[in-house]
Amino acid sequence: MIAQSWKDLWYLAWAPALRGNLYRHRLFSADNGERKLNIGCGTNQFSGWTNIDGNFLHRPDMWLDVRGGLPFSAESVSVIYSCHFFEHLRLEEVRSLLRECRRTLRTNGGLRIAVPNLKSAIAAYQAGDREWFNPFPETFQTLGGRFFNDMLCGDQHRLMFDYDFLAELLTESGFSSIHEARRGESRLLPLDDPALKQELASDGGKTPDPWLLAEALS
Repeated sequence: MIAQSWKDLWYLAWAPALRGNLYRHRLFSADNGERKLNIGCGTNQFSGWTNIDGNFLHRPDMWLDVRGGLPFSAESVSVIYSCHFFEHLRLEEVRSLLRECRRTLRTNGGLRIAVPNLKSAIAAYQAGDREWFNPFPETFQTLGGRFFNDMLCGDQHRLMFDYDFLAELLTESGFSSIHEARRGESRLLPLDDPALKQELASDGGKTPDPWLLAEALS
């Protein structure tokens, strides 16, 4: 796994190009209110979605650093999805990006976020369930080491979320009708959507579920 310090240097080196790309997309992106965004997609890219990532090696539809904003007009997007991305941001970056998501979503549009589930990790820790925790990126023998490894992913994650904290940040940013969701189930997306299918195919079978999912309306 690439250390976070090297990733930070990557974004610093490419910052002028990423900023220029943001302005280019602001000029030329069509706004029709039906666009679906997959933010921080990595290699998990969905047909019918606009897949956005800061690493051009992933070959996303839009190469952007979304910490600088989204290149779409107000109320021009129908749904925004982000899976295991927000935990990599600093708190003020999360707040800024959530405000941008709220700005671009049309009335009754929605946001779906998946992040590691702090409450589930605490429950597994208290139960002494060493096998619940993910051995990536480093193998630890102690329960505390495994908790750290799973929640902070070495030096990769900057934040941890339970549902109440995530809902608080969504409310701050102007979202309403916030609710906790389950993998493969949604009030925003049809059950055959590729985003929901990808959720069901990832890290399934653990109890409690290591994923926290929240949906919110604009």
